[in-house]
Amino acid sequence: MSLNWIDWKKVLIIIGIILITAAAVFFPVRCYLGTKEAVPDEQMSERENTILLTKRYIERGEYERAMNLLDSLLIKNALDEEALAMIDEIIALKAGASLQDFPRYSQTIDVNTQELEKALSKMEEALRQQQEAQALTAQKLSEQAEQASLAAKKQEELAAAQLQEKEESKRREELAAAEAAKQKAYEEELAKQNKALQEQIERVNDEVSQGKAKLGMGNTVQALEHFSSVQTLLPANQSVFNSKKMSEIAASLYEASATQTDVQKKSSLQNEAVSYAEKALTYNPDDAAAHYIIGKKYSDDRQYDKALAELTKAVQNDTGNYMYFYELGKVQYSMKKFSEARSSFESTTKLNSSFEQAFYNLGMTHKALDRSDDALASFRKAASINPSYDRAHLEIARLLSKKNDITGAQSSYKKVLALDSTNENALREIASLYALQKNDSEAETYYRKALSFSPNDALTSYNLSTVLFNQNKTSEALEYAKKAADAQSNNAIFQYNYGLMCETSGDIDSAMIYYSKTLKIDPKNVKANINLGKLFLESGDIETALSCLKTAASLDKTSFEAVNNLASAYLAKQDYTNAVANFLTAVKIDPNNLLVKMNLGKAYASSEQLDNAKTIYLEILQKDNKYWDAYIEIAKVLTALKDTASAEGYLLTLQSKNPSYREKEVNVLLSNIRS
Repeated sequence: MSLNWIDWKKVLIIIGIILITAAAVFFPVRCYLGTKEAVPDEQMSERENTILLTKRYIERGEYERAMNLLDSLLIKNALDEEALAMIDEIIALKAGASLQDFPRYSQTIDVNTQELEKALSKMEEALRQQQEAQALTAQKLSEQAEQASLAAKKQEELAAAQLQEKEESKRREELAAAEAAKQKAYEEELAKQNKALQEQIERVNDEVSQGKAKLGMGNTVQALEHFSSVQTLLPANQSVFNSKKMSEIAASLYEASATQTDVQKKSSLQNEAVSYAEKALTYNPDDAAAHYIIGKKYSDDRQYDKALAELTKAVQNDTGNYMYFYELGKVQYSMKKFSEARSSFESTTKLNSSFEQAFYNLGMTHKALDRSDDALASFRKAASINPSYDRAHLEIARLLSKKNDITGAQSSYKKVLALDSTNENALREIASLYALQKNDSEAETYYRKALSFSPNDALTSYNLSTVLFNQNKTSEALEYAKKAADAQSNNAIFQYNYGLMCETSGDIDSAMIYYSKTLKIDPKNVKANINLGKLFLESGDIETALSCLKTAASLDKTSFEAVNNLASAYLAKQDYTNAVANFLTAVKIDPNNLLVKMNLGKAYASSEQLDNAKTIYLEILQKDNKYWDAYIEIAKVLTALKDTASAEGYLLTLQSKNPSYREKEVNVLLSNIRS
């Protein structure tokens, strides 16, 4: 069945009653009834409605609810004669008096139905408006929290990217220095050929050096002027030298762009770098550095296909440059070419065994390939090179947790937090590990720290509520559970969690509301159907309870709880055929559950299948000769079967073993047998 079976009006009536009695469940009653000073007529209407509802409760035998309503009236007016009289009448009714003794209750429902419906309709409308306002507020809070969370994540990602770029820039500078030394040796050898070429090389290098100096000072215009002059000074017939000078300039421009915060200037520098790299390729199509610069630009622009082609040419033309393999691996990873990326990162680490970022990226690639042990080894290598590498420690913690090495995982999470105490992922994840270990106190500590940085994070609020509830910190648990449920009103798990906590803490009306919200989102939620069905059954609404429990049992035919409660609902309805059928199913699911067998026996007895009832009770007593209720029930069945001697024997046995158990009832049964 879908959610259509839920009688929402009944739920709203329940809430309406609470509004009258408590005056502040969702909002003050004065929101729709007016204030005493301003609208006395409507205040009178409130009292009349309360009296009317009280009469309905009394007529239904719900005396405690009626007393609660009358108490609310007496709090406002201790001399309310009608309320005082009705309390006396309830006391008399509890003592055995009949409703017929009190004229005020005759035909109350028929006479006042229209008035009551109007009152309830008014309550429902007020509640609907309040719920809409609450939903709007919750939505706004959720949107604000989400925006704040996204902003924080973007800031975190930006900081991580900047740090990585800084480290990679350092590596590029190291390589540039090595390349410069090789270039100098090459140029010195070239200059030995003749004096004129030597002078030309010196002039070219002077312009390049001055351009780099201006670039380092932030004077891009003058730097480009010097670089432009280089092109007019390049010697003829020296394609290799010329291409290297152009790619050297390209590398300087691209490196300068890495530290540029102005987006437009950054793009301009990168475009100039690509332009010089392309000029380098006109002199030498196999210039690895030029292909690398162009590939890096394509990679930054997320044009991965083009980046892949250029960086592949770079590594093909220079197999000794670890940065070329590293950048190629990053592009392959972004394209989900994980096997190829693994090969590229492995080449990087072989060429430079102290490059921690390469080992980290190799670990991420192994992780993507589901090679956990290899990934763990790579992350550990990265952390050994740089003990302050918090991202590596975090991945180590996650992998150890996955391998069920809880102690090792917690140790690694603590290393992350020692390096960065604000790392929310580490805080939440170590808290979850403690929760799995049933160490709710430690879990609470870390969840609270995580929430201090993201107060509106619904998932963390939900998790915190569960560990608080486990520690019997009920009021706080309810606070965080409701916060999660209201922040994500479309999350069935959060709605159910709050409903369950409300039920456990005795707030049945709120439990019913949130179980209903759960089913509105997820009509097939078995637990919510079961729990809501049980609550409706306890409230006396058997038909709605049956609808819930039928749904639960149809969704999970192996659920003992669903089938057993469904049987109980049929028993309450006095539909003994279906009660017996479902109790039998419950017994098959849990053959050792004696309570279910007792209920089955009662269903048999109620349907006058006395021999079957007798068989069930005998079986119970064979398994547990201290199941005192079974002695009484089998005695009743045997009495009905005219086997009074055996019935008396069971009752006498019970008296000898447990004389005080249901003593009055046992004495009455014995008296009836002996009379």
